Amino acid sequence: MIRKVLFAITVLCGLWACKDDKVVFDAPVPGDAIAFEPASGGAIMRYTLPQNTDICGICAHYVDEQGEEVTIVGTAFADSVLLTGFHAPQEHVPVSITVLDNNNVESASIERTFSTLASAPYAFMDSIQVISTWGGVRIEASYTGTASGIVDVYRVGTNPFTKEIDTLYVTNFSITAGDMSNFLSIESEGDETTVVLRSEDGNGNFVRSVIFSGLTQFAIEQYPQEKLAISDPGGYSYEYEGEPDMAHGWFTAVGIQYLIDGDTKGTRCAEKRGEYGSDYYYTYVTNANACGSYVQLALEEPRVIGTVRVYASLYPYDAGDNFNMNYSDRLPNHVRILASNDPDLPMEEWDEIGEFYQNREGTAGNWTDAIPSFGFEGPTLDQVNEAEPVYAEAVCEVSETEYQYLRVVAVDHFSTWHMVGDNIADYVSYHELEVYVKAEE
Repeated sequence: MIRKVLFAITVLCGLWACKDDKVVFDAPVPGDAIAFEPASGGAIMRYTLPQNTDICGICAHYVDEQGEEVTIVGTAFADSVLLTGFHAPQEHVPVSITVLDNNNVESASIERTFSTLASAPYAFMDSIQVISTWGGVRIEASYTGTASGIVDVYRVGTNPFTKEIDTLYVTNFSITAGDMSNFLSIESEGDETTVVLRSEDGNGNFVRSVIFSGLTQFAIEQYPQEKLAISDPGGYSYEYEGEPDMAHGWFTAVGIQYLIDGDTKGTRCAEKRGEYGSDYYYTYVTNANACGSYVQLALEEPRVIGTVRVYASLYPYDAGDNFNMNYSDRLPNHVRILASNDPDLPMEEWDEIGEFYQNREGTAGNWTDAIPSFGFEGPTLDQVNEAEPVYAEAVCEVSETEYQYLRVVAVDHFSTWHMVGDNIADYVSYHELEVYVKAEE
């Protein structure tokens, strides 16, 4: 199968005639007028075509990594083309170069070679690690190249249909540049788990796979909410109880105490809607300028901290209230977990034991995307009860160190709206906190 990649301008060039007479080129363009530069997934061919001649374009003929014959055509109006079709880095790839006259007739060929760099889906897999952690695994990468392609995540387990050992699909994520840390809770059928990662290019073609075996999911359990005490040492929380009134923006039943009341979805808000409207939120909201704000949790006794979950309310927020119909941009995109056994230590002396981070500009896949859309009227109580809770999870380092005090720091919030409702005042809100600790044997 021969694939021809032709730019629109090339087609026009092929139809255009500088002269009425057909010219056949007996001699190609000199070899020193053509150079190659390795690029991600291919190479850049740079060329200089003679001026004021009948030469209309240049062709590069080669075989790509899949064994397919490829022709890339460049025009006299440009000075380079991209040769694609490779994933693993290559050296000395043969290429035949011809030039075209204005009647689309090719000259004799120049035989050259070029080298390529690894494509994004190939190179990304060199930077990736899967690490055992509390309640799942952490997928980490530090990739600095071009971002393209996706990675599918599988676990090795028993196929429920065939009853045979198989690779079972779990999820996927997009390849991104920069530091990445994704936590996954993966079902385990024994003491250890094997995870398989398979990268694909933008055309759905498999590129490369890596296997991580012997992974252990360290057991955790929820620390009882009734054994948690919460406080606001920095004075960030906006506190108001009582009947709705204009002086408080129709924004009532908010305070730090609602972060540990056991309502992970906004059920209490849904229950109140029929009687009072939607103004009773039973949630946590900060005052303005709250990036870097924190709340403090005290456990009854020191425990090894596994993860901390930050929940969103599923209940909608109407126009005119303090959320301005843009609740998602009040939710944190970056959370740090600090720990200490002395609550009076200065902030800089607390240990950082965990973190959660996603792009604040709201790239696809951020945790707020999981909040169901119930329409402007909002969900019924039954719909709230049936929906799954939505949360971000900050996973802590695996350690045997026990801590009694935690600070949950909202470093920043999402910023996806750039219109009325944009959270330029830096309010932060989330609905519930849960702490998970090392399970007792």
